Amino acid sequence: MLKPFYNTNPYLNSQAHILIEIENLVRHVINHFEPIRLSPLTSSNRIRFESSWYVHILRSMPRLLSVYRSDHDYAELITAFWHGCKVAGFLSLHSVDDEYYQEPYRHHGYMMDHALALARAIKHHINDQTFRRKPSDRLYQMKSNHASLRASVASSLQQYSCALVIRGDLGYCKEYYSEITIQDVYQHLDRLNKTISYRRGTFEHLIDYHWTLEQGVDRGYHIHMAFLFKGYRHQQDWGLMQAIGELWREITGGYGSYFNGNHPDLKEKWAGLDRLGIGKIKRNDTAACENTLAALSYLAQPEKTDQYLRMKPRGRRSFA
Repeated sequence: MLKPFYNTNPYLNSQAHILIEIENLVRHVINHFEPIRLSPLTSSNRIRFESSWYVHILRSMPRLLSVYRSDHDYAELITAFWHGCKVAGFLSLHSVDDEYYQEPYRHHGYMMDHALALARAIKHHINDQTFRRKPSDRLYQMKSNHASLRASVASSLQQYSCALVIRGDLGYCKEYYSEITIQDVYQHLDRLNKTISYRRGTFEHLIDYHWTLEQGVDRGYHIHMAFLFKGYRHQQDWGLMQAIGELWREITGGYGSYFNGNHPDLKEKWAGLDRLGIGKIKRNDTAACENTLAALSYLAQPEKTDQYLRMKPRGRRSFA
């Protein structure tokens, strides 16, 4: 029995998870699509579908179409889906009442043709050169980001005799996933970056910082962040990341959550493995500096092949 393509996550109504569902749908089409026959009309003048897969597509369509924005860029599998929707006519029906899709049997011939056309168009689109090139382009960009990050961090570590290195993650509370869009994330991130740029308060002695915006299958939208402060000006790295996390919660109106990578228990764990690269790092401690490069390089790790953004406003970056 085939594994369902649709998202079984309890927060499936969030934009981030609907995009993952679309991606799984397209993969299902690529790997398993075969045209089906229509059974004869029943006495109730409705069509029995030989595959519940098509029924699910039709019933899911209002929710899947809800994340479409013409002024956004999309990853290749999502682009393939929008291409299929355009060819099949679903995008032109985007404003049609949801009931039209919730009762696919009522419009059996018309809607069934749309579902089949969608699958055929997706299958055809995967032969497009742009579609085939996208994954390698993304990997190239990730490797470039990785090299740039390591060079920047290495340079920052050499500026001062001691740097205070902080790592943390910013995201959203699960109960608010369905209310957060990628537009919201960029608005929140812009406000945070603007606050950081003032170099006041918490960020007064900041040397350098980096962030990467990602989309996880379970975590939805989240941001990995790394900060380097002047070590002789600060003593409490855990407290600094906590202050940044609380600022994030304030910016997001209480929707945000954060993970403090400088918690003492975590530092003790990494120290026991001789891999501690956060906290106070001295310039002349070569091993500690290498550990810092390894720890912060995670922000742009090319091996994280499933964490890329499936959708973003046109022209926006996902790494800096």
